[in-house]
Amino acid sequence: MKKLILYTPIILFLVTSCASFHPKGFIDPAFQEYVNQYTLDKYTYTQRGLDDTISMFFGPHVMVDDTTIKNGHCSNTSFVLDSYIKRVVIINETQWYRYSETQRLKLIYHELAHCDLSMRHNDYEISLLNTYTNSLINKDNFSYYVERLFISWIN
Repeated sequence: MKKLILYTPIILFLVTSCASFHPKGFIDPAFQEYVNQYTLDKYTYTQRGLDDTISMFFGPHVMVDDTTIKNGHCSNTSFVLDSYIKRVVIINETQWYRYSETQRLKLIYHELAHCDLSMRHNDYEISLLNTYTNSLINKDNFSYYVERLFISWIN
């Protein structure tokens, strides 16, 4: 009986802490400096941080609805534990190493806008979420489009 009383608090702690467990995301070190800049910019404009459950890693050409995604893709993955939804960004490694610093930043901001901000493509104006005019954004005007991204998200 004494052992049951002694172990009851430990068992209760383990059961209750596991029931509310939400796994933290993993960011591949190759992306960390870009994710850090995104997080700083997001906080500057919104006073909110990055969702720390998002994972980001390299993968091959990603197939979505029979379409090859050349650069990257954000997807939602269901976990059985607590019916938890985990968002994952997969970046094409071959493309990544061909990109300039600015192209890498644009890709990270684009994919995190999908996964972190739940934003959709905006093909009606020049923006980081436009799949066609992204090439018009360069290092000289990048900060302007970053501001527009976060301002449009909070409005």
